[in-house]
Amino acid sequence: MKRIFSILLIFTVLTIFTISSRAGAASLKSPAQTEQTDSTYRPGELLVKFAPDVPDAVKERTHAKHGSKKIRAFRDLRIDHVEIKKGLSVEQAITAYRAEPGVEYAEPDYIVAAQNVPNDPLFNQLWGLSNYGQTGGTSGADIKAAQKLFAEWPTPIIASGFEVGKELKYPAASIENDFAWNSNHPVVDAYRVAGKMPYDAECWDLTSVLYAVRPDAGFFKLSEPGTISVSDDGNTKFAPAADGNHRYLILDPAQKERVVKTFVELASAKPVVRVPRFRQQQQQQQKKEATKPPEAKP
Repeated sequence: MKRIFSILLIFTVLTIFTISSRAGAASLKSPAQTEQTDSTYRPGELLVKFAPDVPDAVKERTHAKHGSKKIRAFRDLRIDHVEIKKGLSVEQAITAYRAEPGVEYAEPDYIVAAQNVPNDPLFNQLWGLSNYGQTGGTSGADIKAAQKLFAEWPTPIIASGFEVGKELKYPAASIENDFAWNSNHPVVDAYRVAGKMPYDAECWDLTSVLYAVRPDAGFFKLSEPGTISVSDDGNTKFAPAADGNHRYLILDPAQKERVVKTFVELASAKPVVRVPRFRQQQQQQQKKEATKPPEAKP
């Protein structure tokens, strides 16, 4: 069976630093200061930390009492991220929560943006964040590697372009509902950090993965044969050629709903715990021995 290698040409890196700093008993800024820095925290949201002995039922009653809706729970930190009652200011909500006996503190959901390079002594080795050949490599080697791959790879290459992933959006409803089997799912956390929920997100990476594992499912159409070249600035160009070894995915509007549904089914599926093979063999042997009739004594 011919193996098709799916290569994603567009790498999208979104780095957002969202840090919630503990306010403790400190008061909020004055209205004048808040007007100048109105983006220092998310309006309408709050972080509430409960005491260790407060049951979940009491937490829920506390939120209901103040008209708040829980967005998520950081269980290890005993912190609930809540959306406060409409019409209630962040300052008013903080005052109300701090009056509750089981609340250790309540604070705004502060937003802190990175302004400088970290002082981590090993930061210059993180080439994925800042790659200019600083650890002995060659600056521009990534682009040269892509150029060499497209020029010399011996088997067919199917590329997934920017326009395909931009049209296929992962639904926010799935993020909010289909991952409930894990209260701290990394996919859900990543979506919430990347932007204010709910929002539908483009699926560039998933298009490549889906075609790579299910190339014959009819999710996408293919372009005519040709060759893909990579310029020195990283842009790609497709040139039709009857003997070309490259193609690219074309989104079929009739399959769009089916593709998104498959994304949801595969991405949100709960992992199945598999019994190691050696344990299965051991259990089968034990079962066989248990049903074996006892040997007659001489």
